[in-house]
Amino acid sequence: MRKIIFKNTEEKPHTKVKKGAFAGLILGTITGLIEGEIIFLSMKGFGASVWMIFLAPVVYGVLSAILGAILGFVYHYLNDVLRANKKLGDFSNIFAMELLFVIAVILLINANELITFPRLHPVSLAVDLIILVAAYFLWKLTALVISALVKLRRGLILLFIIIPILVLGYVNYRNYHTIIKPEGPPTTANNKLRLDSVIIIVIDTLRADHLSCMGYEKAVSPVIDKLASEGILFENAYASSSWTVPSHFSLMTGVTAGAVRQEFSISPNSLTLPKRMHMLGYRTVCLSANPLLSEAINFDQGFQVFDNRINILNHMNFLKVFDYLSRVKIKRPIRGSKIKLFNNAELVTDYALDFIDRYSNEPYFMFINYMDVHDPYMPPAKYREIYSKPYNGNYTGDICGDLSEAQFIKQHVNKMDKNDWDYVLSQYDGAIKYVDDQIERITKRLEEKGKLNNTMLVVLSDHGELFGEYGLATHHLTLSEEETHIPVIIHYPSVIKKPIRVKSLARIIDIYPTLQELLGFRMTDNFFIEGVPLLTRSGEPSNKAGYAAMVLYENDYKASILGPAFRRNLFGYRVNDWKYLYPVKHRNFDWNSVKGDIFRPEQIEERLYRVDHVAGEKLIPTENRDITVLLRSVLLEWREMIKKRNKNLGSAIETMEYKMKTILTGYNQPY
Repeated sequence: MRKIIFKNTEEKPHTKVKKGAFAGLILGTITGLIEGEIIFLSMKGFGASVWMIFLAPVVYGVLSAILGAILGFVYHYLNDVLRANKKLGDFSNIFAMELLFVIAVILLINANELITFPRLHPVSLAVDLIILVAAYFLWKLTALVISALVKLRRGLILLFIIIPILVLGYVNYRNYHTIIKPEGPPTTANNKLRLDSVIIIVIDTLRADHLSCMGYEKAVSPVIDKLASEGILFENAYASSSWTVPSHFSLMTGVTAGAVRQEFSISPNSLTLPKRMHMLGYRTVCLSANPLLSEAINFDQGFQVFDNRINILNHMNFLKVFDYLSRVKIKRPIRGSKIKLFNNAELVTDYALDFIDRYSNEPYFMFINYMDVHDPYMPPAKYREIYSKPYNGNYTGDICGDLSEAQFIKQHVNKMDKNDWDYVLSQYDGAIKYVDDQIERITKRLEEKGKLNNTMLVVLSDHGELFGEYGLATHHLTLSEEETHIPVIIHYPSVIKKPIRVKSLARIIDIYPTLQELLGFRMTDNFFIEGVPLLTRSGEPSNKAGYAAMVLYENDYKASILGPAFRRNLFGYRVNDWKYLYPVKHRNFDWNSVKGDIFRPEQIEERLYRVDHVAGEKLIPTENRDITVLLRSVLLEWREMIKKRNKNLGSAIETMEYKMKTILTGYNQPY
């Protein structure tokens, strides 16, 4: 066997390596040109996407050339064993090997994600074997096709590279010019729309109690505080969940259904807020630093310009090749403890200002998501020392480091003392101040353009964060106040004449209908929406939100690290004087098995809290059978109606609220 394998060792291997590298360069460059053009197409030429036309071919060309060189080297020593077709030539064989190798790897990865069996299950191994055998038998056929192409004139070969690029370029050209000229606003005689621009700013992972206007002792948010003092501040606003995706679904649809139904993408049939705004003639733009808010979950629908990468390095980091490499445990080139993957607030703001400068004379709807307050808490250097004291401990703003959140909680949280947490919080607060400064840039630019008074500016968060409370850190763990209580501020000087702090309940699902009310557009009767307007058209608080429902998905991943108490769904229902938590156990889940290994009782137990308004909305665990039974029945009824998208939800909830008023003193009243 050794003689057979090394039969051709007298030949120089570098010739095969050169041919392999050249084959890989061609294959990678074509792939990169196509993907770069697709990115440019999807981004409508906005921002840094134009560079991907040049950068993607370089990245793919280099990686593919390296792979081709390796395969050329292997081919040199194994061509007799492989029984390569001598008539077709080395180049065609190596090119076919590389092409089929790449396709096989992609299929292997995706096939094992699609089937439900574990990676080394017999069914999974059988699928792998079928793919590899198919690749082997297709090798010679592919080499034959490549050999025929090689014999063609070079001009024809170039056409195979240029044609797809030209086609995509033409499609992009048409789309780009369509975007520049969106449909105009309604011009009917009865048009009473306020054609003012709207900017929604989500400060991801911002706790309500870490804003100065909400009573925080540190002056971390002077600009946000000023907006709150000039507009409407909702002191008791709640997210629909304690993590990004379901909360943003609720924001864009006005329904908690995404959380209740465990939907991980917005239905294309949904009339989302940006889709509605675009229909009204608004330019729509999404500038998000959060990679979760992507085309993959249909978050882009309704946005004419959609950028959740912005930074050219992050564009490169999200090329498909790195996505596949990461699945085989090779880290992305930009991902690491010293480089924050998310775009920083300054970069996002630069693009926002660019958009404002371009389109300040016409109505637009802009959605911004800042990720700087999300872990790792790594604001620019000048913000890291503002709130920190001398510290020589083991922790930084990159709180989890190379560990997952779950591993960090299991291994470190209980070892951290007050000094550790104080330093981590100083970095979190520095990040808030950094984002606050970027919001100031936006308000100043609007003021310079004379548009601040006529722009509706909504500032909120999608969820909060834990810093050692209950032995936990980060979020997506419970439905605690720290994770679900969010700030909501609406600044709209031309309409809101009397600034006020609203104490009645508000929810993230109410933002959509509130914009609808303030701007004056009406929805069709068959459009399902759960939220209610928080303000009247004249800018006065409506006090209509009688309850706040919250949902936390079951989390098998965190359960595998933190313990089975996390393997459950958790529902929360907050009314004026009470908060109720109702866990739904996972299939084959034994409650008794987790009682000695939990972080909080409400992870596995039904719980009732009384809201102490005098003590600053503090939740006090209590027992009251009548209220527990009532809230349980209301929650379960609400959940079923949301699951079915019951269009009678509004009247049904009114009936439930009436029942609750018979027992709950002061229910649904401002306090």
